[in-house]
Amino acid sequence: PAGQQKQIEVQMAANQAGAIAITSDATADGDIRAETATELLVRRAELQLAVTSPAKAYTGSPVTYQVRLSNSGNAAADDTTVSVTLPVGAKLEAGTEGSQSTDNGLVWRVGSLPPGIERVFEIQCEVTAAGENRLEAKATAASGISLAEAAVTEVQALSDLKLSVTEPTGARRVGEEVAYEVVIANRGSKAAEDI
Repeated sequence: PAGQQKQIEVQMAANQAGAIAITSDATADGDIRAETATELLVRRAELQLAVTSPAKAYTGSPVTYQVRLSNSGNAAADDTTVSVTLPVGAKLEAGTEGSQSTDNGLVWRVGSLPPGIERVFEIQCEVTAAGENRLEAKATAASGISLAEAAVTEVQALSDLKLSVTEPTGARRVGEEVAYEVVIANRGSKAAEDI
């Protein structure tokens, strides 16, 4: 009726961040028409996770992994957590400050990560298993954000031979038999062939 108004509520879920234009129009008999438009700014955190490691290493040597977490969105990522799982058999030597140890890795409770901010986490461990050593990283945040990345280092086993000779003590007479002890040891993690 004339002079009356009616309000209609519509619920929408934004599926992308940024400015979204919302338009509406009303029509009635007699070629009556009205339009309106508004712009809505949708804010959302956009996390990126990257893991870097050396391509090759040797058993028993230290390897440094780097995990980078950044927020390129236009809102803070709340309740952010980063966790890493170490390669099988790796021995942790050092991790970025603020980490908590788990059975097979580390966890950082980042909290809120503002837009445009990057955090870098370094993990140093001794690799002991030959073959592909895989470090896995995972980042989670509020609103169901979850990311996973991994880096692989090819670890090679080496032979490391040491030769030592033990000679008898004291002087010996000419013509007397003397025993020398020759010891060869492999201090590496791979069998030495054709010695």
